[in-house]
Amino acid sequence: MDLLNEIRAILVEILDLEEALIKEETRLRKDLDIESIDMLELALSFSSRFGIEVDEDDIFLQRVPLLIEEAQQEGRDVFAFLSDCIPFLPGERIREIVAEGQADPKVRDLMDYIAWRLAKAS
Repeated sequence: MDLLNEIRAILVEILDLEEALIKEETRLRKDLDIESIDMLELALSFSSRFGIEVDEDDIFLQRVPLLIEEAQQEGRDVFAFLSDCIPFLPGERIREIVAEGQADPKVRDLMDYIAWRLAKAS
């Protein structure tokens, strides 16, 4: 299964976009102007298409600002804390999120989340 093409097809259909706009590094908010209602519809579509449970807060990294704040308030290492809380993202991506101080999900993040969920389901 080619996750990028599957995700791209869903994004194209739901967001009415051109396929060429969607690459692994495409950011959902900045580049695709995704809204909350779109996230809900995408989460449902991913769940249906891949046969997995999709947590909207996790797949779209919506808890990241709160997690960063929690780690800082507790005096914990933000990178280590995020790594524990978001196990589907590789360290390089978590370092990028820590450096930016926020998370605008990328298509690659969706791929990582879905692959992680699929692996957990099997």
